[in-house]
Amino acid sequence: MSAPRRLIAVLASLAIAAQLPTPAHAAETVRRDGARLSGRYSGVHRFDFGTPDSPVADGYSGVGALQYDATRGYGFTDPSKVTTTDRGGSDPIRQDFVTVGATSFLVDLPNGDYTVSLTAGDAAEASEIAITAEKMAKVQLTAKPAGEYLSMTFPISLVDGQLNLDFSGTAAKLNSLVINRLPARTAGAKPTVFIAGDSTVQTYDPGFAPQAGWGQMINRFFSSDVLFVNKAIGGRSSKNFISQGRLDEILGAIRPNDYLFVQFGHNDATQGVDDRYASPADYKEYLRTYVHGARQRGAVPVLVTPVSRRSFDPVTLKFNVSFPEYVDKMKELATEESVALVDLSASSRAYLDQIGPEAAKAVFLHVDPGIYPGRPSGTVDDTHFQEYGAIQMARLVATDVAELDVPIADKVEAEPPATVPAAPTGLIATSISNAGATLKWTPADGADIYRIYRDSTLVGTTTAASSVVQGLAEGQAYSYHVTAVNGRGESLPPRRSPSPPSAPSTSSTSAQRVHRSQPATPRSAGP
Repeated sequence: MSAPRRLIAVLASLAIAAQLPTPAHAAETVRRDGARLSGRYSGVHRFDFGTPDSPVADGYSGVGALQYDATRGYGFTDPSKVTTTDRGGSDPIRQDFVTVGATSFLVDLPNGDYTVSLTAGDAAEASEIAITAEKMAKVQLTAKPAGEYLSMTFPISLVDGQLNLDFSGTAAKLNSLVINRLPARTAGAKPTVFIAGDSTVQTYDPGFAPQAGWGQMINRFFSSDVLFVNKAIGGRSSKNFISQGRLDEILGAIRPNDYLFVQFGHNDATQGVDDRYASPADYKEYLRTYVHGARQRGAVPVLVTPVSRRSFDPVTLKFNVSFPEYVDKMKELATEESVALVDLSASSRAYLDQIGPEAAKAVFLHVDPGIYPGRPSGTVDDTHFQEYGAIQMARLVATDVAELDVPIADKVEAEPPATVPAAPTGLIATSISNAGATLKWTPADGADIYRIYRDSTLVGTTTAASSVVQGLAEGQAYSYHVTAVNGRGESLPPRRSPSPPSAPSTSSTSAQRVHRSQPATPRSAGP
């Protein structure tokens, strides 16, 4: 049944009213300042927007150009930017609406996860609306002709206790909102570590080889009792990871006893790029949102200071602290909020100091021309990692986690290797054609990555015990060998063996050397 939006005297105090049973989806009878509250205690909030005299849909709170009030718990920040319209008709939701200008609609809510459903349109004229919720674009700019309505639902994870909706578009006409709190999630059978970060952390497709992030490699240093979901992505800072809805996505999935690892700083420091840049002070407050969001959902936040770049003093050859102001702010927050901290800034710098700037080229993305198909001109990059470097950084993260007072500390398996790995054995070449060949070998114990050499020149790296080699010319014989690498070093190359046979033959192996030869067709061999 509908009712006009008019002020009704409050005949009983809220304390008395709160003692009365309230149906889960029924409208509460108390109305304030021209608006009726609904579902205040049920976890469902329904708002029907229109004029003061418009009918209100049953179970909804009627809202016009209403000023936000903390006692009421909802309203517009600037009602002068809101106009109300009623087209008449029999549908109390669609016949009336508010047109919203440069103002926000606020709703005070308990922190948690919600869905927001909306109806937006006009029976008589066209409409155009976009909605940003909590600084995230949730409704893209959508135009509807007269008589058509936008009906949609989007998720939102609330961290600060107040839902903030901002509107844009040439005719942002809103008919209704329904805000529904989702049930609390329960813990999974195994804890999941969600990772929020930038390009130094993310997982890369094979086309980017040999580039990798430490989040791509971290699972190899934990037991199978821990699961990992790496949501890190390049170009993101603590700021735009939130504004693009990526933290919201994590908070909508994270469960009690899960973990949220957070590393930012590289892109926060990029002044002049407004979407990314966050001052050190703002960076600290953005990180606080990650901490609170995880804890509100029963998860454990772990802050990771920004990993070091290949930046060093040319005289002492000691590595510099990368993004020192951001490192300091993260440490401040960890102390203030009693958050577990992995000081990857310090541990990565100590590791790089130990191996030196020249050896660090094998850690960072320094690649000669012609080795990887996706990098024909090579790459010199002192920020991002090769697979080998990403593995070493992941090992450092895991080693630090083992020292923390968190349950997954007992799940770390990150003992440093005792020795250089033995050379791989059983190297064979298959699928030989003009396009290339597939090399396969028996994995070497303790290897982090493998390096593939052709005629003693490095032509690729891989973490798997196989690799596709390309660029074979017809009638040409090639000699390949593979070495194994870990944090202690690289296995020795094999001894030279006799020249490849000239007649077709099966692959033969000698000291990790395979020969494959066939006249008038591509031939490959491993020394």
